[in-house]
Amino acid sequence: MPLLLIMLALHLNLNGELSPTGHLGRYFSDGIDIYFENVGGEMLEAALANMNTYGRVALSGVISE
Repeated sequence: MPLLLIMLALHLNLNGELSPTGHLGRYFSDGIDIYFENVGGEMLEAALANMNTYGRVALSGVISE
């Protein structure tokens, strides 16, 4: 499944069955090695929960609320 469709499904939560953390765990069962972050909030928390040890996160445009 193309990454863009996965991210769209995560953002819209179309089926309501899983949280973003559950979606990422389902599609990236081996964990995440690199994540480009510019959304923050629930998506960042989901990505960090599924990050591999020594995984990398590139931050762009994150502001405080």
